[in-house]
Amino acid sequence: MKRHALAAFLLLVCAGLLFAVLCARYDVLQDDAYISLVYAKNLVDGVGLVFNPGERVEGYTNFSWVMLLTLPHALGLDAVVVARTLGVLAASALILLSWRLASSLSSRPADPAHLATPCLLAANGALAFWTLSGMETALFALLITAGAVRYLQRGELDGWTGILFGLAALTRPEGWMFFGLTVAHRGVRLLLGPSSSTVALRGLWPPTVGYAALVLPHLLFRWLYYGYPLPNTFYAKTGVSLTYLELGLRYTGDFLADYGLWGLAPIAVLGLLARRRTRPGASYVALLIFANVAYVTLIGGDTLVENRLHLPVLALLSAAVVETARVTLLR
Repeated sequence: MKRHALAAFLLLVCAGLLFAVLCARYDVLQDDAYISLVYAKNLVDGVGLVFNPGERVEGYTNFSWVMLLTLPHALGLDAVVVARTLGVLAASALILLSWRLASSLSSRPADPAHLATPCLLAANGALAFWTLSGMETALFALLITAGAVRYLQRGELDGWTGILFGLAALTRPEGWMFFGLTVAHRGVRLLLGPSSSTVALRGLWPPTVGYAALVLPHLLFRWLYYGYPLPNTFYAKTGVSLTYLELGLRYTGDFLADYGLWGLAPIAVLGLLARRRTRPGASYVALLIFANVAYVTLIGGDTLVENRLHLPVLALLSAAVVETARVTLLR
């Protein structure tokens, strides 16, 4: 047992070193990070949660990240260094959490082969690129993965699951989609189970309350402070058209070619659905992955490089690939 623990520790250390090398290789601070930094600084300086003094426009889509960045401004610290440090901490936690995610998805939770998941994630260039970007990308991916892991491990929804997805929704607007998909997945399983529909619906209340306790106050604040129910970027950038679809298909195709094993990774997810022992967890993971792919494709992807919008499901995709390889090669 001690040998196995030591081997696991050394493997994770090597993965961490590889990830550090990749981060140092990219070392890109995104221009968009300064949007959040300016909003945070103006709030601390008493100007308000605005970019330009006197203009109440919600030009950010990462409320909780902006709130986090008020701390270095208030404490007199270098806000850029703090933002990048938070990115490193979030990405590191995501890599470690992916090990538990793989175990939760597997029919053999204790199999040491699951260590391949954090190694695969640590070797991912997209995650390394966005870790030091100064943006909320790694934190959002961590919160989505944490909510998914809690649901998979417990096999049910609870208040903490709702809170995790609520924090995700405050970090990126897409968080509502992942929470809604999780509730829908659990609701269908309850309705198809032996419980009555009334009992099934009662089981969805705790996560909904936890989620709403975080999201509804923010929606009310946005409406009262900015005068709109959605961020300004929603009205300025979103839409669905053939042009957006073409851009989105290209964006998703590049992601699958670069980080999805040339398109084989989604097939691995479908392979898990064919196995009875992994079907409940695999159906949930497949739902999150393919819904995110559809959403990102329909909105036309993103103008920023390295597939930022696909990162929330990167750990899920990696865990599915590892589990498929494990059951195929080690059966």
